[in-house]
Amino acid sequence: MALTIGLVFVIEGHRIVLSPTEAARRAAKDCETTLKNLQENGLEMELPAGKVVHLGTVGATIQKVLQLFKADMPDVESLPPGVKEVFKNVAQSKVTITELFIKIPGTNKTTEKKTVRLGIYATFPGEIGLPGLDAVKMGLLSQKCD
Repeated sequence: MALTIGLVFVIEGHRIVLSPTEAARRAAKDCETTLKNLQENGLEMELPAGKVVHLGTVGATIQKVLQLFKADMPDVESLPPGVKEVFKNVAQSKVTITELFIKIPGTNKTTEKKTVRLGIYATFPGEIGLPGLDAVKMGLLSQKCD
C-alpha cells in the first residue's frame, strides 16, 4: 500500500493543497519506502499543475494586517493627486497564486539548499495616471521568486 504525504496551508481562509512532485510519487512504493525516502531524499511538494488560488484584493489584505495592529487604513482622499489614483488601483488589484513549490533536502542531499518558488500575479482594475505621464492601463503584473 502506497503512502502519499501532502501539505495544506490555509491563507485568509483559502486552502492551498500541495501534492508530491511526480518524482516523489514515483519513488513512493509503499509506506516504509515512502517514509525512508522522505528522510533520505527530502520533501518536494507543489501546487498541482493548472491549479490557482485567488487570494482577493491587496486592499482587503492590507486592511486585515492593519487590524491585527489596531491601525487604520490611511485616508486615501488626503493623498496627493496621482498618488491617490495609484493607491486606489493597487488596493483594488486582485492577487492570485499560480505556482508554489517547496523543496527540503534529505540527509542524502547535504549540498542542496531548501527551495521555495512562488508565482503570483496581480490584476489591476483600471488606468493609473501620474502627473506628467499619460494614463497607463495596467493589466497583469506577474512575478516569480526563487
